[in-house]
Amino acid sequence: MHPAYRNDPLNQWVQVEVDLSPHTGKTIKEILVTYDDHEASETGYFRSYFDDLSIAPAQELSAKIVSNTIPESMIPGSSHEVSVTVKNTGKKDWSEATAVRLGAVDDGDPFAIGRHVIPNGSTVKYGDTVTFTFKMVAPSHDGVFVTDWRMVQDGVAWFGDMIKKEVKIAHIPKPSIANQYYTYNSANQLLDALHTDYRIEYAYDSIGNQIKRTKSHNLLPNSSFEQGTYFWNFSPTMAISTHLSHEGSHSIRFHSDTPIRGTSSDSFFIPVKPDTEYELRANIYNNLKQGSFYVDTYEFDNQNVGVYDGDAAYVSPKGQWGQATVKIRTKPNTTKIIVRVVADSDAVGEAYADAISLIKK
Repeated sequence: MHPAYRNDPLNQWVQVEVDLSPHTGKTIKEILVTYDDHEASETGYFRSYFDDLSIAPAQELSAKIVSNTIPESMIPGSSHEVSVTVKNTGKKDWSEATAVRLGAVDDGDPFAIGRHVIPNGSTVKYGDTVTFTFKMVAPSHDGVFVTDWRMVQDGVAWFGDMIKKEVKIAHIPKPSIANQYYTYNSANQLLDALHTDYRIEYAYDSIGNQIKRTKSHNLLPNSSFEQGTYFWNFSPTMAISTHLSHEGSHSIRFHSDTPIRGTSSDSFFIPVKPDTEYELRANIYNNLKQGSFYVDTYEFDNQNVGVYDGDAAYVSPKGQWGQATVKIRTKPNTTKIIVRVVADSDAVGEAYADAISLIKK
């Protein structure tokens, strides 16, 4: 007897189980480990491993991960509905009545709540599959985060296969040509042409005629937030505000009544020159009860891989506007940069930023 045709994924461990109960009373004389090229399509060398071989009574609780739709990458702050399909390969039925659920390993996950119940009050018997569907919400900042899931009978034990994935969180770069970046509005009108040492800003009348073309040494579009969220990805705890501003009538406001750690609103990519001096300035109104609020930069290479987490621009006095400045020398492999408005260190309360500039020196 054998486990029949299998088409398991390569380069990872898989668990194979064979039900021996139909052969009760018989004797196993030998165990063969073989490779069968089912479609006769493979060429070259083949290497495989096996480990932890056992013949034992069927486990009361056992599970096999059949499939999943967890993405390999997400945009910061975005949400994605995913599914994980699991097969019951143990003797016991699964149900919410027996507290069998899909659980986040170590009881916590950076993307979703830690438990998901069997849907529709169903009972999952041996050989049946169940699909858990839930929402994943990406962290608000770039990075690589691990999400891992396994079946659990709460209060008893974890069991069966585990799925573990690394998910890359990164902003989508805007279209670029050489060292120039271009941004457009919903009418496909050019708004900004970004260069490594200056920016061209365009304005239009109500019927779409260009009425203004302005050259600026501030490389950051919408630096005073007068154009709403344009050119920015906002943290869930930050928003455009008209309550308090330093320049114009708008600013970006952070507000939270509960401690917040490591959240940021990030600009889109700005092209910069490697090994070159720039200056970041920001007007900040810090009225936090605790924690920190600042503006900084993050540098990337031409593959959009993070190169350097830049120094922060803070202001000391609270309850009033102050200007923070930090000098930057980009790294030798830096080709683009983002500006970030950051709340960190268990920040509670409110704070504002406005009139931010990034200028080549």
